[in-house]
Amino acid sequence: MNQPADMLPLLRRVPLFADLGEEELRRLAELCIEESVPSNQRVFSHGESANFFYIIQEGSVTLFRDEVGRPVQVQTRLGPGDYFGEIGLFDGYKRSASARTASPCRLLRIA
Repeated sequence: MNQPADMLPLLRRVPLFADLGEEELRRLAELCIEESVPSNQRVFSHGESANFFYIIQEGSVTLFRDEVGRPVQVQTRLGPGDYFGEIGLFDGYKRSASARTASPCRLLRIA
């Protein structure tokens, strides 16, 4: 498991954190929880409350819409350094898509 200082380079690459200073990034790193998630595991589902923001350390994640009676609509595939799940945290709405690991992943989760 990474120490908070090990997460700083990854956090610096996230555009949302571009204006944070060193101390602010360190505090943010202390809030990060590292998760290992197997392939083909749902991270969250469309319509759920948005409680967490994720940054991909390793692996890939697919974001998609899956509505009853409609074919699955793949929105994007993300890889190391990419992030997802932030929109619901900012706008207060439910998840607008589902997320599933496309390969084994190491994710940073931030509440």
